[in-house]
Amino acid sequence: MAGTLTYKRGDTWNPVFYIGSTAALSVAGCTARSQIRTKDDTLVVDMSSEGASPELVLSEEAEKIRIDMTILPVVTETVAPGRYKLDIEMTYADGLVRSYPETEDLTIVVKQDVTYVE
Repeated sequence: MAGTLTYKRGDTWNPVFYIGSTAALSVAGCTARSQIRTKDDTLVVDMSSEGASPELVLSEEAEKIRIDMTILPVVTETVAPGRYKLDIEMTYADGLVRSYPETEDLTIVVKQDVTYVE
């Protein structure tokens, strides 16, 4: 899951992540949170798998946990061009909490969009 994601400011960002094995982990009763932060830890975007319009949708696919992330333009247009960090924290039904990627944060590079409303 580690790596770099690149998006344009003001676009819909919708990456898909796969983690673990459903033989060991299940999305039943699982919740997820994710945050995009600056390198100095300032919160930029806060996301969750809970609520009426979750930004994170969890499912099981091909013996892995699939996480569909959707961040709408109304949010991404407020993110300044630059480099950010991201992880996903999963809380499983048995209380186990794990953050992914486990060894390093994902990097998000936000580029300035050419066409936008001023």
